Amino acid sequence: MKKLLVYLRPYRLQAILAPCFKLLEAAFELLVPLIMADIIDIGISSGDTAYILKKCLVLVGLGLCGFASATCAQYFSAKAATGATGRLRHALFAHIQSLSYAELDRLGTATLVTRMTSDMNQVQTGLNLTLRLLLRSPIVVFGAMIMAFTIDVKSALIFAVAIPVLFAVVFAIMLSCIPLYRRVQTRLDGVTGAAQENLSGVRVIRAFTREQTETESFAEKTGNLFSAQQFVGKLSALLNPLTYVIINLAIVAILRVGGVRVNEGVITQGQLIALYNYMSQILVELIKFANLILNITKSVACAGRISQVLDTKSSMVSGADALPDSAEAPELEFRHVSFRYPQAGADALTDISFCAAPGETIGVIGGTGSGKSTLANLIPRFYDATAGCVLVRGEDVKSLRLQALRTRIGIVPQKALLFSGTIRDNLRWGNAQAGDEDLWQALQDAQAAGIQVILFDRTIDADESLYVASIVSDMAKEGQTAVDWLASQNLETYNIIHIQGVMGSAAQIGRTGALDEQVAANDNWNMVTQQTAEWNAETAQQIVQSVIDSGKEFNVIYAENDDMAKGAVAALDKANISHGVGKDVIVMGFDCNKWALEELLAGNWNYDGQCNPFQASYIDAIIKDLENGKTPAEKTIIMDEKGFDASTITQEDVDNYGI
Repeated sequence: MKKLLVYLRPYRLQAILAPCFKLLEAAFELLVPLIMADIIDIGISSGDTAYILKKCLVLVGLGLCGFASATCAQYFSAKAATGATGRLRHALFAHIQSLSYAELDRLGTATLVTRMTSDMNQVQTGLNLTLRLLLRSPIVVFGAMIMAFTIDVKSALIFAVAIPVLFAVVFAIMLSCIPLYRRVQTRLDGVTGAAQENLSGVRVIRAFTREQTETESFAEKTGNLFSAQQFVGKLSALLNPLTYVIINLAIVAILRVGGVRVNEGVITQGQLIALYNYMSQILVELIKFANLILNITKSVACAGRISQVLDTKSSMVSGADALPDSAEAPELEFRHVSFRYPQAGADALTDISFCAAPGETIGVIGGTGSGKSTLANLIPRFYDATAGCVLVRGEDVKSLRLQALRTRIGIVPQKALLFSGTIRDNLRWGNAQAGDEDLWQALQDAQAAGIQVILFDRTIDADESLYVASIVSDMAKEGQTAVDWLASQNLETYNIIHIQGVMGSAAQIGRTGALDEQVAANDNWNMVTQQTAEWNAETAQQIVQSVIDSGKEFNVIYAENDDMAKGAVAALDKANISHGVGKDVIVMGFDCNKWALEELLAGNWNYDGQCNPFQASYIDAIIKDLENGKTPAEKTIIMDEKGFDASTITQEDVDNYGI
């Protein structure tokens, strides 16, 4: 956990101010019982109404000051926690990118996903609560005890006995829970891994009719997770009842001893009430502290799991040499190369030797699992050879800079992956600096090789000779239709959270343009924030949460796809902010996923813009025409799209237009 505190350093001012304001709030709270005692002993006993009124005004003042202090503490703690975990998440992602295939295989995708998401969110929650409450609760507890001693030493001895007992109980349970929470997160890794594996291999599972077996296996993993969660939940649940029992016994003792002291004339009735109030304050704070300890326990366990990844060193150390421009040596050479995967029982490759001259084509033939992909992975150093060496232009790949090596090697994996974004974005993975002319040249080269290109989803400005057909959406029209609908709501003021998709994509440009124009043209249209979530629901949730934490007013969420709208709604629900028809916040999305239209039908959302509806049937028809030697009837088809309003949408619309 200490290693991770470095990410809090840029926010040390906020990290200092948050507990300071909480301590100030605690000081105001500790004064309240004394003022109440004065009201009882002086004001009420003497019937002095003016005195009572003056003291009541003091109580109101203390309440307002306490509220202001608490608000400031909340703001600074949230800013520090979100900022620090944001930097930590970035550092973790960057570190994962630096790991070799060997470390990634060992750690596993599922556990890395869990640590990037669930563990990271728990650390953020724990840090936020720690900054706000970790010092406040002990200060109130010990402050109340000290104040009790100023009133009556004998009565205050009860405080001195009860508080250490309570702290002993809290820390005993905390120390017991830490390893249990680690076990819970480990089993969560297993559930995540099983889900990911089954979803990726769903076709194989169905081909071998293994649905029932895999369902039972998944049920077993979720059962193990439930058992671990249940056990730690039962143990942690002991905190609150034990705290209540000890404090209530202490209160009974206070009333018993204090009552005797009042009869003896040692203390007044108001002072007895003050002692009771101080013990009640301790009860409330220790309940808070107990729950805080549980959250800190979870956070420490999760932070330890994140630290394990950050402490994992890559076995792939980059060399220092540049790739030679030319050499008499072969372009590629394997010299007695063997390779064995970690913990494998046998070599995947054994004593492989060959040379490849410039311009030479070599085919590697073998059955599944014979090592073809493994051989290819050794060339760009995704793995290092166990024995022998791989040479490029006569230089051992281990001596070359990784970036220099990999930028000169093109590899097409067995399973290609298209990243979110446009075709242009994916083509630029080969050359980030490529202009449109370079990209079109690549498409022309593909066409010359006999590849027929069908464009779909996005409108583009291109020579029609480069493709056989285009089935597209008019993104600018989508954006204008949505903004026109929003304008028709006739709100007095539009305070908008605008969540954008991947910047530069056609969908983002079209859906952003109309809104930007409307905001610029109307004084009552205000952009509270405008940030990209890159089509990601979790990022969208974080954007909206940060706005909520900042206290800025908003009444419209304009999300450029349904998933981001879902993430935004999750933040609203967490903050108990109503949304949908007739509610506090208008929610707008795009794409018309069926589940999104169902939210619209239920009145939870307000608007959803359609995008590329039912293009698949058109694409399928064109492919069949091409296979039969026919020319498509239409070169370009612009899909007819709709915008759906929650007040008019029907179940028939959901069934017909949901995708």
